[in-house]
Amino acid sequence: IRDEGLLDSALNLPFQSFDGEDIYKTIQAKAARLGFSLINNHPFVDGNKRIGILVMLVFLEINGIEIICTDEELVELGLGVADGSVSYKDLLNWIIDHS
Repeated sequence: IRDEGLLDSALNLPFQSFDGEDIYKTIQAKAARLGFSLINNHPFVDGNKRIGILVMLVFLEINGIEIICTDEELVELGLGVADGSVSYKDLLNWIIDHS
């Protein structure tokens, strides 16, 4: 772990609330924020994209949502989030489209 604070932030961000209401209301929105934050916060020395995508997929699976895609699509998705060409909203829409 490169930065425990950034890891903690990325893991807690999807579950934030404001005035008693979840900011990220759906499982898909929480998963997208989780993956997006893990990739962009760079809390690990190496493997941030892989870990971000994997944690997102496991979170979805635990909550009964299966993603149907190829490994190549997942690689492109992780790279896109990391280079800024895939936004949080894009990631959320991708999850919705592939579930």
